[in-house]
Amino acid sequence: MAKFIASGMKTNKVTGLSIALVSDQRVLWSEGFGWADTDAQLKATDQTLYRMGSISKLFTSTAAMQLAQQGQLNIDAPIQQALPGFKTGEQAITPRLLMTHHAGLTRDKGEGMWGSDVGQFQAMVRALNSDHQDFPPGLLFSYSNVGMTVLGAAIENAARKPFEAHIKTTLLEPLGMDTAFFSSAPGPGLSRAYKDGKPAKELALRDTPAGGLNASVLDMSRFMMMVFAQGRSATGASILLPEDMAEMLNTQNAHNALDFDLHTGLGWMLNSLGPDALRNGGLVAHHNGGTINFHSQMYVLPEHKLGVIVAANSAGSAQFVDAVAKRALAMALEAKTGIQQPAPKPEFTVAQAPISEAQFQSWLGDYATIAGHARVERDGKRLKVQAMGQALDLVPGKSGDMGLSYKLLGLFSLPIPDFKRFTLSRKRVGTRELLVARSGGQEILVGERLSPQPDPRAAAWVGTYKPVVQNNEEPIERIELRMDKQVLLATVHMTAIEGGATEVLPIRLVSEREARVLRSLADFGETVRLHEINGQPGFEVSGIAFVKSAP
Repeated sequence: MAKFIASGMKTNKVTGLSIALVSDQRVLWSEGFGWADTDAQLKATDQTLYRMGSISKLFTSTAAMQLAQQGQLNIDAPIQQALPGFKTGEQAITPRLLMTHHAGLTRDKGEGMWGSDVGQFQAMVRALNSDHQDFPPGLLFSYSNVGMTVLGAAIENAARKPFEAHIKTTLLEPLGMDTAFFSSAPGPGLSRAYKDGKPAKELALRDTPAGGLNASVLDMSRFMMMVFAQGRSATGASILLPEDMAEMLNTQNAHNALDFDLHTGLGWMLNSLGPDALRNGGLVAHHNGGTINFHSQMYVLPEHKLGVIVAANSAGSAQFVDAVAKRALAMALEAKTGIQQPAPKPEFTVAQAPISEAQFQSWLGDYATIAGHARVERDGKRLKVQAMGQALDLVPGKSGDMGLSYKLLGLFSLPIPDFKRFTLSRKRVGTRELLVARSGGQEILVGERLSPQPDPRAAAWVGTYKPVVQNNEEPIERIELRMDKQVLLATVHMTAIEGGATEVLPIRLVSEREARVLRSLADFGETVRLHEINGQPGFEVSGIAFVKSAP
C-alpha cells in the first residue's frame, strides 16, 4: 500500500498525504507521506492538519441530531421554527431535507464564498430568498453547500451559541479531536497548500458549516470510532443515542424516483458508485471533501466496523485520494473477514449491428445534464455528441445502452478514461425523457432531453456579461449568452482560481425577464432575472451580479 501511495503521489503531483485506517475502537494504521511544508522541510504525518472540506457536513448533521435529541430542533418541522425569518417558497424546507440535499436550494451562493477575507455565513443565509430554490423540496437529490449552511445557522440559533464554539464543545472535545477546529480561514498549524507541486494560496471559505473543518486523520479516526460505537465516543461520552446514529445511516430517499440508485442518509452518502465501488462489505457510508487545494475522503463499513480517512494538500488530487481510500479499505476488509473484491467485469460490450433508425431518432436532440449542455447529432452512420468541449461518439451496446468514445484526428477511436466508467441509456419517468448513467450495476440521473422552440424573447438576453466586482478570487470571469439552434446557451468562463475552464449551460426562458439555468432537469434550475445594475442591463446568478458589456 505504501508503494502504491508513493508512486501515485508522484504521478498525480501530490505533495503531502495522510491516511488512517480504523477497526472498531483502534487505529490499525496511520501514516503521512510527502510534505506538509516543503520550504520548512516539515513532513506530512498522521497529525498533520488538513482542510477537510465537505466532510464537515457530517459534523453539522450530527450536531443537528444532537439538538433533536434534546428537543431543541425538530428535523421534520419547517426550518423557520429554528430559523425565524428565513424565506422559502410555498413548500416547507425541513432540517431532514437539508441533511439529505433534497431541500431544492441552489448549490452555492458565489460572491464572497471564497476569498482572502470573507464575510460571515449568517449574513449569506439572511440574504437568501425563494429565488435560490432550484427545485421543489423533496423532488430529487441536489447537492447544496447553501443548504448545509442554512442548517448551520439553525443550529447556531437553536443552541444560542456561535456555530464554531457549539461544535467544539458538543462534538470535537467529547470525541477527543484535540487538534480539530472549525474556521472560515485556513487556521494555525495547517499544512501548506500546493498545486502542481508548487505552493498555492488557500482561500478562506465563508460557508463554515458546509466545509470549514480543519483536522488530522487521527482526529477523524475518533469520529469513525464514534460511528462504530453507536454514538459513544472513545472517551466514554454519549454523542448520539444508538437509534439516532442508526437513523443517520438509514436510507432517507428510497422512494425518490429521480434519485435512481443514489442513496443518502442524514449527512452521509450511502452507497459506493462506479466500477471501482466497494463490494460485499454491506452498507458503504462515505463523504468526500474538497476546497481550493485540499481533498479528503472517508469511507466506513458499519457492518464490519472498518473505516478509512485520507487527506491531501494538493489541488487535483481528489481521484487519487479516493483510490487510496478504497484500496486501503478493501485490503482491510479482506484481512479482517476474508471478503475479497470481485474481479472487474466489462461495463460495456459493443453491439455488432449498426445503429437503427429508431435509435437515431430516440437519441437526437439537446440535453440539459449535470455536466452542462449536450447535443446529439447524426454524422452519417454514427451518433455524435458535443459535450464538455469534446466531440464524442455514441457507440451502441449489446444491452441497448450507449458507450462513449472519441476520434483522434478523425482516424483512431479511443476511449476517454472518465467516460469509460459508465454507459448511457434513456428512460421515461412520468413525462420526463431522462438521460441515465449506469456504472457498476447502479444507475444515476445525469440529465433530461430539452424541447427547443423559437423564442423571440431570447434576443434581449444575448450578449457578454462581466461581474460587477472583479478580482482574482472570484470564480467567474465572464458569461456569454447566445442562441444556438433555438437553444439559449450560456458559456461560463472561469477564472484562474477554477483553472480557467469553460462550461456551457442551457437556459430556459420563463418570461421575458426571467430564466432558469438548467442542469439535471429541463424545467428546474437556478432562477436568473434581467434587471438594471448600477444603471446598466444585467442579472445575478450564484450570488454574483453581472452587467452587460458594450457590443
